[in-house]
Amino acid sequence: MVTLSILLQFMRTLYCVIVTYNGMEWIEGCLLSLQNSHYPVHTIVFDNNSSDETCNCIAHLFPEVQLIRSPVNLGFGQANNAGMKLAIAQGAEHIFLLNQDAWVNENTLSSLMQAQLTHPEFGIISPVHLNGGG
Repeated sequence: MVTLSILLQFMRTLYCVIVTYNGMEWIEGCLLSLQNSHYPVHTIVFDNNSSDETCNCIAHLFPEVQLIRSPVNLGFGQANNAGMKLAIAQGAEHIFLLNQDAWVNENTLSSLMQAQLTHPEFGIISPVHLNGGG
């Protein structure tokens, strides 16, 4: 079993891509969960031309987040692809896709990276998804 201290020795560049569309109701909790993660992550939010305060909230409360404001709604899949392409261009070794209405526990990303280091033959790894009640 790989421990966190060993994992940190082999730290990989992890990017999280979040596609938003009128996500004001959820985005603060989503981004706070990434801030509280034990594993460092660079976050890209690709906004699909929201008409609510989502972008203003992100820009004000989370200035470290890379916010991409699309002038048109590209749809969920195309927006994720654009975010991943940007992450790869910036040197991402791993990309975590997260929905705007979801959040991670503080050990989620560390556990996923540990699983990838333990099983490098895995190309895609996903956490267990729980509802709000656990």
